[in-house]
Amino acid sequence: MIKIITAIGKTELNCTLKKINEFDVLDNDIFYKEGILEFLEKNKNIDILILYEKLSGEINIINLIKKIKIINNKINIFFIFENKNEELENLLKKENIENIFFNNKINLKEFIEKLKEVNNNKNLENEVEMLKKIIKEQNEKILMYKGNNEPNFKDKKTIAIIGNKAVGKTLETQIG
Repeated sequence: MIKIITAIGKTELNCTLKKINEFDVLDNDIFYKEGILEFLEKNKNIDILILYEKLSGEINIINLIKKIKIINNKINIFFIFENKNEELENLLKKENIENIFFNNKINLKEFIEKLKEVNNNKNLENEVEMLKKIIKEQNEKILMYKGNNEPNFKDKKTIAIIGNKAVGKTLETQIG
């Protein structure tokens, strides 16, 4: 389940997301920038923050994002602009904010699908980590067998089948 917090200053999106089973919206909408930091200090395990450009607060947006990344470097920030702002958009991209939307152009259905993609990426990351663990374990086993490359015939039996096909002659020998 994707853990989400919203900080857009309006409750509508927050309420809509709470109705979707794939999302765990952890709190009511946060109405000021510093409230995001307060929330994250208590709850670091958040997958997505939806942040609105015009959210109230004293802290500069870029400084806010830097502080958020210090608290939770893996959080995925969805940033919503009121209007086009290329300068701020470029600064956000430098902070690795890739999910940028414009308030007057948001299609709610597409926005929700984009949020769900984070879950798919999260599942893919978990599968990759699991595969890495399996590969590491298999490599350790191979190294263990390579280190023990001298044949050990002690207390082993060898069975040889001698004769024409379907005759059934067998010779059993003990080595060692």
